[in-house]
Amino acid sequence: MTYFETEELTELKQRGYSKDKRSDLPQVVIGLAVTREGIPVKHWVFPGNTADMTTIEQVKQDLMGWRLSRCIFVHDAGMTSQANLQYLQRGGGHYIVGRKLKSGEREAEAALSQKGPYTKIRENLCAKEIMLGDGEKRTRLVLVKNVEEEERANTVRQSIIDAIKQRLDHVNRRRSSSHTKEVCELKSHPVYGAISKN
Repeated sequence: MTYFETEELTELKQRGYSKDKRSDLPQVVIGLAVTREGIPVKHWVFPGNTADMTTIEQVKQDLMGWRLSRCIFVHDAGMTSQANLQYLQRGGGHYIVGRKLKSGEREAEAALSQKGPYTKIRENLCAKEIMLGDGEKRTRLVLVKNVEEEERANTVRQSIIDAIKQRLDHVNRRRSSSHTKEVCELKSHPVYGAISKN
């Protein structure tokens, strides 16, 4: 996906979901087919407001005519809806997706509970491969851990926990009729709520 520094809309240049937080600018969605060696062999340009499923269907349909022995779709977390993944798997399709595992997800819990060492890839990066499920439902996951990112996330999490503790201390000191209301506000807060339940 790429966006344009202009307000002008055309048939292709349309406003759509922007990971760069630039929904104010028109964009186009770009798809690229490459060989195993990374050599581009085909490209697609879709209007910027095209839904993910539409791009997947079009690309898969176009590539079926090539009679490829194997085709692997590579995409980001934005295209990981269950419907998209099931569509990609039809007819023996394969995919690689980059996404964060989220706490509380069944797949994340199963993946993180797998024993085994991580292999160091670079100074701050390590990975391990695991398999989940059986038969056709079997999924291969490559867990990647960025040590610097993990440290940053832990620092942010600790600052949130400290803020929650401060608010709870404040609530406990007041012991007024607003006590329950303040606790409810804390638990329903988009950031504090998720952590205060743990």
